[in-house]
Amino acid sequence: CRVVSVLGQGGIGKSALAVHLMHQVASHFEVVIWRSLRDAPSCEAVLDQCLQVLALQPLGFIPTSLEQRLDLLLEYLRSQRVLVVLDNLEMVLEEKVDTGRMRAGYEGYGHLLCRVAETEHQSCLLLTSREKPIDLVPHESSRGPVRALRLAQLDTDSCRQLLAEKDVTGTATEQTRLIEAY
Repeated sequence: CRVVSVLGQGGIGKSALAVHLMHQVASHFEVVIWRSLRDAPSCEAVLDQCLQVLALQPLGFIPTSLEQRLDLLLEYLRSQRVLVVLDNLEMVLEEKVDTGRMRAGYEGYGHLLCRVAETEHQSCLLLTSREKPIDLVPHESSRGPVRALRLAQLDTDSCRQLLAEKDVTGTATEQTRLIEAY
């Protein structure tokens, strides 16, 4: 896959799953880059950081245009097996709208997602978000290069089984209250 999205409500475990997956597959990649978007950095800043990591020597010159930066990033993604993780993509999406559109000033991330999805390379972009970015929708399919995994709440029976596996004791009422709270 070129792009994998892990989607779900806040606190459901998207970042924890991404960290676990990253550790599981890291040996299959030459370079692993994790970037949190929690503080909503510009796409250009994230690209600059990624390019500095991927360059075999310090980059004396970083292209000024977004498209040139994306071209250079894609050269690296073709020549090396790279896992790039973008955590908390929802921070650069429009707030309280549920459209999956990038916020004003953050459209560069949409270009990044499209270019990584459309371009042949040997790398993978893993992202976590509360909602699916609209830029990836046209590229997504169950067998294609772009896939989405939506994390959902566990049903009550699965929660009870998990509590039993973890040796959590209590009355049925207490367990039900715990399940409802979490």
